[in-house]
Amino acid sequence: FILLAILPFLAGLLAGWQPAGNTKVAEATGSMLVSITWNFIVGFCVLGAALAIRIALGHVTIQLPDTWWMYLGGPLGLLSIGLMALLVRGLGLLMLGVASTAGQLLGSVLIDELIPSLGNTVYLVTIIGTLFALVGAIVTTIPEYRASKMAQRIEVSE
Repeated sequence: FILLAILPFLAGLLAGWQPAGNTKVAEATGSMLVSITWNFIVGFCVLGAALAIRIALGHVTIQLPDTWWMYLGGPLGLLSIGLMALLVRGLGLLMLGVASTAGQLLGSVLIDELIPSLGNTVYLVTIIGTLFALVGAIVTTIPEYRASKMAQRIEVSE
């Protein structure tokens, strides 16, 4: 059970590298499309390798889902990666991460609350935690706060 909690945490630690890497690739090539394309090439190759391993082990049953919204993952993933690649230059990696996390938390709470058939219960503590994350995301957008933090970092590094 603990491993199931650690894996998303590790994925979150690595998630910041994607928009940062996309920005560097876009700067080097002069095109955001190149960095986004590489994301999908690498993802396709990793998933293809995983499928090949499963086929070799005989663990593959191909049955496509009947639920229409399960096919939205690809287009929404493309939109998400594209937006992150564009926004990271203007917002910075930390603000993008905080805003993304707050948005994911809010979206998750809304889905769990609005679709009771999923069987998830939303507790008051979860709502309070989500509100704290939203407040944190808002605080990072205050220019004076960001400027004073930047000045503190510069003073410390000198």
